[in-house]
Amino acid sequence: MIPSMTRTLSHRGDVPPFYAMELLKLANRKRESGADVISLCLGQPCSGAPAAVRNAARSALASGSTLGYTDANGLPELRAEIARHYASGEGVEVDPARVLVTTGSSAGFTAVILAAFETGDEVAMARPGYPAYRNVLTSLGARVLDLDCGPESRFQPTVDMLAALRRSGAPCRLSPTELFSTLMVTSGTMTHRLKRLETRGFIERVPNAQDARSMLVQLTPAGLALIDRAVPAHVENERRMLSALHADVLAQLDAHLSTLLRSLEEPKA
Repeated sequence: MIPSMTRTLSHRGDVPPFYAMELLKLANRKRESGADVISLCLGQPCSGAPAAVRNAARSALASGSTLGYTDANGLPELRAEIARHYASGEGVEVDPARVLVTTGSSAGFTAVILAAFETGDEVAMARPGYPAYRNVLTSLGARVLDLDCGPESRFQPTVDMLAALRRSGAPCRLSPTELFSTLMVTSGTMTHRLKRLETRGFIERVPNAQDARSMLVQLTPAGLALIDRAVPAHVENERRMLSALHADVLAQLDAHLSTLLRSLEEPKA
């Protein structure tokens, strides 16, 4: 007698739903019940496919030619045309061999995530942001680290605060006053940013051994790992931005900035 086997389900399904699709499902159920619904869930266009696309599809179907499988990366002629579009419209030269055609952006970013990350990798994401990235990353075994972004940074992630803590050296700890003085922001802005970083587990507050009335801000292991990954990319981006300058110009720039920095650090009389 063969013992019964219990089949377990993959934990990849234990992810929150993509709520935009849940709202779309509710809107469709309302519409099916006779309700007058204007759906704003997914930003889908109110018009159909362009006439040129419809005509091309009609011609392909009427030709009787076999509509079989294409190369995995897409039709070579389509990829070449996409490369020409980037060259003529954007001024960017792209090798057609680097062009991949996918059935929508969702398939595209899933392929990119699979190529870029391993199970267990930590991936920092701006929040607010496109929520489906988080769902896909979680289902593939990556850990998503949210970087809360507000209007003061144009909803873009910054590394300034984590970098300031990292520059302070082990144990990567500063007081809130030292932090907002270093970053030249107001105490209100600093309090708001610290709260968001603490919520995400990137920093923690520890007692100040030198002053029982105050606390110090310290990087957590997750915050330290994040900034150690971000700083090399930040430095490389600066190098790329300055690459157009000749070495002599860079040396002059360095000298001028050093003079400015010394003047700012000198104690005021």
